[in-house]
Amino acid sequence: MFDFVSKNRSVVVVALGLAGLGIVFTGSEMFANNGPSEQGLLAEVGGKKITERDLALAIGQRNVPDSVKPQVIEELVQKQLLLNEADRLNLRAVDIQLRQTILTIDAFKKDGKFDPALYKQVLSQQGKTVDQFERELRDQLRIRSVVAGSAEGNFVSKLAMERLLERMADQREVAMVAIEVEPFLAQVKVEEDEIKKFYAANAASFKQPERIKLEYVVLSREELAKAITIDDAKARKYFEDNRATLADNQEQRTARHILIKVEPQASAADKAAAKQKAEQLLAELQKDPAKFAELAKQHSQDPGSAVQGGLLPAVGRNGGFVKPFEDALFKLNKGETSAVVETQFGYHIIRLEDVQQKTFEDLKPQIVNQLQQQAITQSWNDTKDKFAELAYQQPTSIKPLADQFKLTVRQTEWVRRDGGSGDPMLDDPQLLEAIFSEEVTKKQQNSEAIEVRPGFVLVARAAAYEPAQQQALDTVRADITAKLKAQKAQELVLAEGKKQLEALRKGETLNLQWQAARPVSRLNPAGLAEKAVDAVFAVPLKEAPGYTGLANPSGSGFILYKVSKTANQPLDPAIKQGLADSMRQVLTQQEIEANLKALRERYPVLMNIKANQEKP
Repeated sequence: MFDFVSKNRSVVVVALGLAGLGIVFTGSEMFANNGPSEQGLLAEVGGKKITERDLALAIGQRNVPDSVKPQVIEELVQKQLLLNEADRLNLRAVDIQLRQTILTIDAFKKDGKFDPALYKQVLSQQGKTVDQFERELRDQLRIRSVVAGSAEGNFVSKLAMERLLERMADQREVAMVAIEVEPFLAQVKVEEDEIKKFYAANAASFKQPERIKLEYVVLSREELAKAITIDDAKARKYFEDNRATLADNQEQRTARHILIKVEPQASAADKAAAKQKAEQLLAELQKDPAKFAELAKQHSQDPGSAVQGGLLPAVGRNGGFVKPFEDALFKLNKGETSAVVETQFGYHIIRLEDVQQKTFEDLKPQIVNQLQQQAITQSWNDTKDKFAELAYQQPTSIKPLADQFKLTVRQTEWVRRDGGSGDPMLDDPQLLEAIFSEEVTKKQQNSEAIEVRPGFVLVARAAAYEPAQQQALDTVRADITAKLKAQKAQELVLAEGKKQLEALRKGETLNLQWQAARPVSRLNPAGLAEKAVDAVFAVPLKEAPGYTGLANPSGSGFILYKVSKTANQPLDPAIKQGLADSMRQVLTQQEIEANLKALRERYPVLMNIKANQEKP
């Protein structure tokens, strides 16, 4: 997906799915007992179809493990539920809203300003057209409008907030002593029949998974690009051949305008009055065009430009103006004044002050970059094809690939079928499927060329292979023995811990080495696990100190807690505000989940069970 998604997650979340909204969906009705059976169809949501193609687009045309597939389909279902609701409410993303959103995305900016050429270039590099991206973004803006209703409907009372803050600020002084498991290990013994019984009951966990060692080569677009340059002669020829188009796209126009505002909800009479006022001003300007700046200061209702006599910053096409305004501006000759132009903001009168054409030197960096990207893309596509073809033509060795494309042959340690190597390229689901195919594991052939991530294509072959196999009891005997001893020792620890806790509660004095007491609150747990904090605050403090204890949350040992009450510390105002915001987010999340559940009743969700079943 786009590199800029992480920086603009709430804006271009459609590229990743609904998770970018900050929504955590829980529960799923994915596998109902009835559903569509059409080939390639995964689900229907209120009659709207979700297909294999939708799934492929959602995951960037990449293969994913079958275990992940239901989660992705569920996100697509939830997205379609919200889009269906947006249709019912007639929620639309208007052009100006779409344009303003795109203008905020840093990946489309050059020198801090939106760059139309860069916009198209970034999308092209990611395999998206402008129309496709803008359709997706419109859907996302519509979804945000639906979700916004959940956030706006939440209200946290002052009393509820004060009670929450009191609870969060409440403090205890807590001292601890740990009963470790190690001293008890010598007291336990594990018999042979226990080891055999444990091995038999947990045989599946002692199965060594299928694994493979690889040698592989990686073709990199980035490395390929380093050798591609564009000389001045080629750049200048492009400028001369495309001068008209470049001038149309790159000329900068400076204009003044007068705006007579009309609110969207204005009556027909108000609109007519505004238009009449604009026409009166136009008539006055036609008599004396030199008065434009003066009349703009007196009558324009655009606060940003009125004080400057209606003067607007120089812009090119797609410079951020709404379409009717831009179309009118680019029809004018220098010094001309437009007729009255209507937009969603009201009625405009536009005067073109100046037109600046950019020279070759002005456009050279952009032209060079564009030609270079085109050359890189063409070279990359050609080289990828040749790389894949050679891997297929000479399948018994990886050396020809390394030699012809000047690549380094790399080696791996054992790689399992379920991944987990920690290398994103080697853990790519499509690659794992390829390297564990019969062609690679049994026939000792090269894998197909796999684009393991954008700009990186990998071919691998098996250096060593082991099928899945059961580990013998003797191989795992020591591990089983240690595990059983730890379990038995932990049982003794728990018994001893509960015995000491009962004695402390009865007021008996024990020779324990308590750690220094520390203040603990729900807001600042001082390193205590959640269960420990809950246990500490459940201790009644009629007679201090109180005592509690529980198994160490780490899983080994037992911890005793001596609890005393202490004075609460006032919360910082910033923390208070943060807590309030967090509470609203929780309520919003709950409201969204409830709304999604209701939407499933309004728009029935039918799943294609066969299409969603895991492959054998």
